[in-house]
Amino acid sequence: MRINKAIAVGAVTLMAAVSASAASMAPAQAEDLPVTSKGAGYFVKVTASPSLTVRQAPSLFAKSQGSIAKGKTVKVSCKINGTSVGGNKLWYRMSSTKWLSARYASNVGAAPGWCATSYSFEGVVTTASLSVRMGPTNQDKKVGSVARHNDVSIGCKVSSQNVDGNTLWYQVGSGKWVSARYVHNFGATPDWC
Repeated sequence: MRINKAIAVGAVTLMAAVSASAASMAPAQAEDLPVTSKGAGYFVKVTASPSLTVRQAPSLFAKSQGSIAKGKTVKVSCKINGTSVGGNKLWYRMSSTKWLSARYASNVGAAPGWCATSYSFEGVVTTASLSVRMGPTNQDKKVGSVARHNDVSIGCKVSSQNVDGNTLWYQVGSGKWVSARYVHNFGATPDWC
């Protein structure tokens, strides 16, 4: 069977035009689209003026990881309790080392779920008195303490302020934080928040 060369060239030209048209109608970049299906991520829009500082951990005292301009939409994966900002203690996770305060971010679509859904990891305190804090730094407000040899239930970990050579902090029951430097784990180490 012979194919007419003019028809074949016309078909290729038509396919190229359809492809170009489809590309021009492609959706906006992912950062501009809310994705709310489970596991796909969630989006928030920054409301702080002129920008919102991104932190290494869910604390106002954690190191800055840059900033995001007001009006920008960014992808987040989950939320966790940390330092209270204007009465809001929720923080959104962008990555394991990038967090932003929910006080200055509005949800685009569904709100993200919690980062740590259970406190299934166990540890024991190895210092005379371990401070429990509102966020994962020594500058965060102290809200209690745990004595040596007492057990703690751990939800997850973040990398934050260095305490005697250890940068890990554990989220413990009721959404508070302790330095991992003074906790000995039983079994597996906690997952990242």
